[in-house]
Amino acid sequence: MRKITTTIAAIALSISINASDTLQKEHKTIEYTVESLIDEIRTDMFYGNIEKEAGEYYIQEILKIKSINRDLMVKTYKLEKQINTGIIEYSKYE
Repeated sequence: MRKITTTIAAIALSISINASDTLQKEHKTIEYTVESLIDEIRTDMFYGNIEKEAGEYYIQEILKIKSINRDLMVKTYKLEKQINTGIIEYSKYE
């Protein structure tokens, strides 16, 4: 029974690691996309395609999205750490 429990814990740990890698890549993709959008808006403001006030408004709204993404990254990593710690502690007591 102990061997089965350890095996299940190892499988759960590997699944959570694979899921976290995918999630981390998605967070980074969002981060880079947001930075790209801000750069493009600033370029449009420079060339006069967007008024300065409108461009600043768009940038502030996009920065809110960036902040939410970072908050989600932190929550995800904390939750992942708790899950991994819980799996390791559970297998210690078996």
